[in-house]
Amino acid sequence: MTTPLRRAQIVVLAAALLKLVGGLAVWAGGVVDGADYPGAFPSWVHAVHVIVFSSAGLLLIAGGRTDVRPRHLGSLFVLLGASFSDRLLVAAAAAGTGPVASLAATLAILQPESFVPFVFWRFVNDFPRVESAPGLQRLIRAGIAISLAAACALAASNLLLQSPLRDVVSLDLAARLQPLSRMPREGSVFWTVLILLQIPAYLLMFRKVPFAAPGERRRVAMFVAGMVAGGAPMMIDVALESFIPAFARFMNQPTPRMVSGVICYSALLSVPWTTGYAVWVGHVMDVRLVVRKAIQYGLARITILCAVVLPVAGLGYLLYQRRDLTLGELLTGTQSLTLAAVTLICIVLFRARKPLNDALDRRFFREQYDSREVLARIADRARSTDDGITFAAFVETEIDRSIHAERVTVLLVQPELERLASPGGDVRPLPLSGGLVALLSGDTSPLELDFIGERSPLRRLSHVERDWATQHAFRACRC
Repeated sequence: MTTPLRRAQIVVLAAALLKLVGGLAVWAGGVVDGADYPGAFPSWVHAVHVIVFSSAGLLLIAGGRTDVRPRHLGSLFVLLGASFSDRLLVAAAAAGTGPVASLAATLAILQPESFVPFVFWRFVNDFPRVESAPGLQRLIRAGIAISLAAACALAASNLLLQSPLRDVVSLDLAARLQPLSRMPREGSVFWTVLILLQIPAYLLMFRKVPFAAPGERRRVAMFVAGMVAGGAPMMIDVALESFIPAFARFMNQPTPRMVSGVICYSALLSVPWTTGYAVWVGHVMDVRLVVRKAIQYGLARITILCAVVLPVAGLGYLLYQRRDLTLGELLTGTQSLTLAAVTLICIVLFRARKPLNDALDRRFFREQYDSREVLARIADRARSTDDGITFAAFVETEIDRSIHAERVTVLLVQPELERLASPGGDVRPLPLSGGLVALLSGDTSPLELDFIGERSPLRRLSHVERDWATQHAFRACRC
């Protein structure tokens, strides 16, 4: 059933997609070429961000058919991608007077990025997933309502200030609304308001962690690490420029703005992949184990590649901008410190590339084992030992060596207690009379423990059995 909040998010997402398509169209069509492009960076920098954020967002939306969390996160990325279309559309609107310029000006008026906190609060409502935390959920619902009201106020203010409706706005009201303008100008608090609205959502996300299953806790840690690593430089810069006028004047100089842009934009491009991976991992989306591993590996390789290539590209752009200077002029003054800092970052990242890739390969592709050899060794050990505990430990080791699971546990039957139990006691016993054991006994193929999918038959199991699986973060079982 479509709720009012979901309908509102769909409308906002449609507006963001219009801006994405419009921004990429005017950039690809060369409309912004030769225009007085706003900002310190060329148009391709913003176009790259539009492409990266929108592609990651649409991938998450398409893959989250049975789970709202990737859909919310994907919508968030689409909104952020739309925010980078603004400069492209503004430049296209200023470049001519034809229908293309008029359409670009109309799309630039739309401000779906005002709803970034609203979508993020909806994401936090379901991430991490918890069984019972009614007090926290009430706070989150209040945050959703407040962020939606603030988003409507910001979008309406920008509509009044930038559209033909501004002619009917009194000068006094226009002056009061001016700080809420999205367009970059001194004194604007647009992005500061959006950041402040999201901070309580992060705090409540952390507060939900103790109520979540271990697998959910790991995903939260990965998600926050990705957001902090990628978004913190930009958020800190925006906050400092908003609250410290002297810092804002310093950053408006060409060299500091270029250095901060290379750092902030390079880090920001990693956010869709690192946070998307955090939500993706653990069967949140509708993909099988092998596909999930391939995608995880690919996203990790892309992140390392971006971390190495983007600073090098930024250094190349800095040198290109100063191509008319002599070597002596290039190595004197404050710009020499800038070039030295960027060069040092490039060298460090380039030297770290191989160790990072090697560590990644070891994580995903440790030594390979022939499954027939593994089964043969297990069969030989079964014939040669009568100790169930020793045999269980051997099976756990062999399975871990062959498929590299995060965790492997063998449960042994205890007939007198009518339950399955782990030899080491690190896993809660599972009753033999439960529905999960019946499902495992009726089929020899592995059973994926998908309790998230809305149509999963495992959702009909008892609360005790579902809690057993989620508490220990089990993904698959086999009898």
